[in-house]
Amino acid sequence: YLQKAGGADQYTVLANRVHNAVDQYRSKRALAASQERLSRFIEQSPLGTIEYDEEFRIVRVNPTAEEILGYDAETLVGGTWMPFVPTDQRRAVAAVERELLANRGGYRSVNENVTASGGRILCAWHNQVVTNDDGEVIRVFSQFEEITEREQRKRAVERTNAVLSTVFDTLPHGVLVEDADRYVLAANDRLLDLFDVDAASTDVTGTDCVAFAREVSDRFRDSDAFLAGIDRVIDAAEPVRGERLPLADEGAFLRSYRPIDLPEGRGHLWLYQDAD
Repeated sequence: YLQKAGGADQYTVLANRVHNAVDQYRSKRALAASQERLSRFIEQSPLGTIEYDEEFRIVRVNPTAEEILGYDAETLVGGTWMPFVPTDQRRAVAAVERELLANRGGYRSVNENVTASGGRILCAWHNQVVTNDDGEVIRVFSQFEEITEREQRKRAVERTNAVLSTVFDTLPHGVLVEDADRYVLAANDRLLDLFDVDAASTDVTGTDCVAFAREVSDRFRDSDAFLAGIDRVIDAAEPVRGERLPLADEGAFLRSYRPIDLPEGRGHLWLYQDAD
């Protein structure tokens, strides 16, 4: 309100106050709209989301977090992360908390967590710090997803690969695996021993199988027949078992073949062994 007086100055003051009032109103509406969007994002996020205040007390838990951890939001709000962190990992998580509150790191971590039913799960956490104009931490948002099954599948694949690698390396027969473009995907040391190739099996990975076959063709009594036989077998795309290949000196190799399905097309599996 302005007291009525003479002159035009009061109208300038009035205009400024109206302008300021409008700006404040618009700012409040924009802030409310922004907070509403943030709230909707958190509530609808496919990631579990937990919001902490500047004392690292939980102030919000979204439905996905409830589903992953098995706790109701009401149970967690106002407390800390201790209910869903195993006792033996609390020291490590406390260190992450200190780093976040000091805004010095801790933004990503993988932790084992405890559900409300007592089960253990593995989660990947992504933390975001919010600061005020003075750089002080006022909020921390932690988004997470359960990766238990993913890690179990990964470890199972790693175990299987380790077993297959051991079997592959210790086979008494030479093995050559080619991709659809006839480049070496894998070869074992026994294959190189049979063909008197002075190299490690890892050295030939990715090399041209056609060129490799030419290089070793002189090991055979009829090198042209050896090379032509490879093309013949590949064109037929049928398994071959124990095809006899006489060597240039004495003895012979037995060659077996099987086409294999690869993501990029048909690959080739060759097996060579002494005929004796």
